[in-house]
Amino acid sequence: MNAAELLAGLAALPGSQDAGADGTSILASRLLNQVKYARSGAIDEPKLRSAYKHRHRGGATPLVLFGDDPEQPGFVRILGPQREGSLRRVRADAVLGVVEKTLSVRRLQAVRMLAEELDRLDTERIAGLKVRGLGTEHLFDERLPDSPRWPSLSAAVEGVSRSGWRELLSDLGYTFEALKPQGYLGRADGQPTIVVHPRAQAWLFARLDEEGRLPEGALLADCRAHGAPYGLLAAGTRLRLLSAGPEEAGAATRYLELDAAALEPDRRTLLGLLAPAYLADGGFIELLAEARDYGQQLRKRLDRVLRENVLPVLGVELGRWARAEGRDLADDDTRQELEAAALLFVFRALFLLYAESSGHLPMANPTYRERSLTRTAARAHEERDVADPASTALWEDVLALVRRMRTGHNAWELPAYNGDLFAKDRVAGAAVLEDAAISDAALGPALIALARDAENPETGVDFSGLEIGHLGYVYEGLLSLRLSVADRDFAYDARADRYVAPDEDAPDVAKGDLLWLTDEGGRKGGGVYYTRTELVRHLVRGAVGPAFDRHLQQVRELATSDPAAAARKLFDFHVLDPACGSAHFLVEVVDELADRIAQLLGELALPGVAEQLEALRARAGSFGAGIEDTALLKRLVLKRCVHGVDLSAMGVEIAKVSLWLTTFVPGLSLAYLDHNVQRGNALVGVASAEELIWDGGLFGNAIANFARAAGSGSFSLAARSRSKARRTSEH
Repeated sequence: MNAAELLAGLAALPGSQDAGADGTSILASRLLNQVKYARSGAIDEPKLRSAYKHRHRGGATPLVLFGDDPEQPGFVRILGPQREGSLRRVRADAVLGVVEKTLSVRRLQAVRMLAEELDRLDTERIAGLKVRGLGTEHLFDERLPDSPRWPSLSAAVEGVSRSGWRELLSDLGYTFEALKPQGYLGRADGQPTIVVHPRAQAWLFARLDEEGRLPEGALLADCRAHGAPYGLLAAGTRLRLLSAGPEEAGAATRYLELDAAALEPDRRTLLGLLAPAYLADGGFIELLAEARDYGQQLRKRLDRVLRENVLPVLGVELGRWARAEGRDLADDDTRQELEAAALLFVFRALFLLYAESSGHLPMANPTYRERSLTRTAARAHEERDVADPASTALWEDVLALVRRMRTGHNAWELPAYNGDLFAKDRVAGAAVLEDAAISDAALGPALIALARDAENPETGVDFSGLEIGHLGYVYEGLLSLRLSVADRDFAYDARADRYVAPDEDAPDVAKGDLLWLTDEGGRKGGGVYYTRTELVRHLVRGAVGPAFDRHLQQVRELATSDPAAAARKLFDFHVLDPACGSAHFLVEVVDELADRIAQLLGELALPGVAEQLEALRARAGSFGAGIEDTALLKRLVLKRCVHGVDLSAMGVEIAKVSLWLTTFVPGLSLAYLDHNVQRGNALVGVASAEELIWDGGLFGNAIANFARAAGSGSFSLAARSRSKARRTSEH
């Protein structure tokens, strides 16, 4: 099917109306369910985008514009519907099928459905594969096919039907029994393995129904009730896998989705991941464990590369720039500002590389992709042998990208993410990065080391394999480093992680340049600690979880008489980390609360929640149409329930970035979290017990006695006084 045949197919659909043509860029168009579909004679991207802008002109009617793909018969290049957006390449017959499905829903739902389905079908991504947190695209599309597991996966799917979920899973070896009020329990060798909840349409995944119930919540509740470690939302050949195991945090928002009909022949082997050998016998858990191990290796590599290849370059080059500006490197304030600038550059780079790798930034947009940090590092690698010591083009490219992150850019599909991380003067060191410049010859190798695979330099590093907590770990580790002026020439010994006297080669650091040294006392000396994920998760589930369960029980009781009030009360729960660092604890809190709310919404109808999600969707502007309700729910939990304080300005910004990434919603800026995470000293108090004593006051005597006892160092008396104060306040 070509573009003309697609338009003819659209004309044959019920309710189709002729929407005219202009005889030049638009050959013909149809109006269906208040969405306009237009065929363009243009085939290259600039002309298609020009036609879209000319035809749309900011009108209220959503527009889908398509034209033949000259490189692949049967495919169309397509823009829209909610904005110009990425140029997608989709099978023409698949577009017709999607449009036909939208005719049975309201326009707003139709636009959302179109946006999500066209994005999924875009062949410039991985057809038939969608990953959100349960592994990564890189794992399933690149590492797994090259692993020893691939032959056994291929054998598992040989001869398996791809006509529907039940046929496929039955052929893989499952038997099913019906559950009430909905769904099926799949067993492998008699053991409960997977709960399947069929849906009429795949676009209903992660969507609250008209009563305000969430399908993921109901699915996970059934999984845990029947002892099944996995759940599956199924619609035809679309299969969305969720892990219901206790080791998974944020289970409702993390999934692997496979479309048996859309997967390319060389990727249909991925369907074997649903076989009992993987779900019942622990193979999938092992695969995810290997992915986590890969993330740990990546984190260690990142920590090493920053110390050996990136920070030394930034220290030396920023120091030379400052000296050329007439600044004294022996001055403590000058060095501290340069320290802050170097660390800020590093954190900006890590954010951009992670967000680009994870799909949080518009890498599908060719204009953004060409200017991305990923592409800048690739260009540095391509031009490494001819890098000009007099050129600062790479530095200027990075700075231009930072400024676009600050202000946004429509042609790049980039909202104004703003936030202090990209501000030009709101955090220490930012002003230096605005004014300084580093040569391509110096910056290029640093970018290559950071973003390219050392064993295969033609390949970029998969930063999506990192966990959010890994970024915090790297941040915490760099806080012990301080810049110092070299009193003689030095060479860096990577094996010993120290500076030594240079041999005959040129020194890495010349006398008078800046070098990084570990601050006395290191991280612990500065009160900086990083807690392992397992311990954080245990703490959250043991301390926050029970308190939140009591809160949810109050919501249930209120819902019996006033569902609207219950919907408002649902998010009236607050968790504060008074020394949040990089927000490792708060990230885990968001996952845990969102998971428990999702389960509540699987059993309890709260229509008012949908209204709150729609208000948040509206804040995302034109980017909001394709956002799933589960993603909005997680962001709402963050905005309403989670708070942090830290003394470090950069720590606060890294905390906001970590929380923003773990609850990513396109179109919502980093500044969105400015009120949630604040810089300050949460340990607010008084200098002595006497200062707390005042005349009068409802509980003054009890508190004063407690303060005197605490000040005297008498632990037992303080404990008794504290108990007395509590009893007094309760009455």
